[in-house]
Amino acid sequence: MWHSSRIGGGIMKTIHKMTILTTLMLVVGTGCAHSTSTIAHASQTIELTETKRDEVTAMLGEPGGVVELRNHNLGCRERWSYSGPSEEVMFVDFDGNGRVCDVAYGHTISASFVR
Repeated sequence: MWHSSRIGGGIMKTIHKMTILTTLMLVVGTGCAHSTSTIAHASQTIELTETKRDEVTAMLGEPGGVVELRNHNLGCRERWSYSGPSEEVMFVDFDGNGRVCDVAYGHTISASFVR
């Protein structure tokens, strides 16, 4: 289940989900592991349009992956990804000024369930 700070409609929501899934595939093999409590705390602490890149780095460390965004419905330009030990994933998107413009988090599917 994915939780997002903003709710879009129709095609943009679908494109957003596809971008998240593409980023997730990049993270699975290379992501840095962060504790579930750290990700949960950060997801509650990050404020849209207020929190800056350096503050996210102070909370979560360096991201496991960085992806440039184009045509994002909220105008976000860059997505950082973090993964936790309990198959938890968090994505933090930044605008052109380096401030958080969107946050999404959820759980990946365990490889033992994939055939």
